Amino acid sequence: MIMKNILFGSFFLYMMILLGCSPTRDYYEELSGNYFYRDEGQETKEIISHGPNLNAPYLKDIYGTVIDYDDNSDFIIAIQHPNFEDYKIMVAFNLRDDTVKYPGSGINDEKSLPVADSILKHDPYFQKIFAHKVNYWIIVHKDKRLYGPLTKAEFLQKRKELDVPESLKIKME
Repeated sequence: MIMKNILFGSFFLYMMILLGCSPTRDYYEELSGNYFYRDEGQETKEIISHGPNLNAPYLKDIYGTVIDYDDNSDFIIAIQHPNFEDYKIMVAFNLRDDTVKYPGSGINDEKSLPVADSILKHDPYFQKIFAHKVNYWIIVHKDKRLYGPLTKAEFLQKRKELDVPESLKIKME
């Protein structure tokens, strides 16, 4: 499983570099703490970790639609308009890494998409993400911790608690 994630990560980076040379290129930016920002069009704007989380890969990433972010060597802060379809695709993709449940590793969308849909609709974590039109997030590299989804008030309080510097700025809604 770990080797598969390493191979996928290498393939993904190779494809990002290759596609970066195309005239219809998407935007990709390395962020601090082993994360990157990916913009693949109007809705798919995400902050994703390079490192695998074998227990729940989708619990360390911020999927579409990230509308603004900033980072330094200690933190990433972001604001997001959650996009159900983008989350469903990414959760289904991560589920397909379970080759026991989904043989064919990555080919079987018919089985993983309904499971992802159910997870998004019934899991309290995802229900909280889709409860608001706007979410705020803080990633703390030292603790390897993702705080969010947060409301604006929760974000401002958590930012103060974690001592996130004022030099990190995002457009607040």
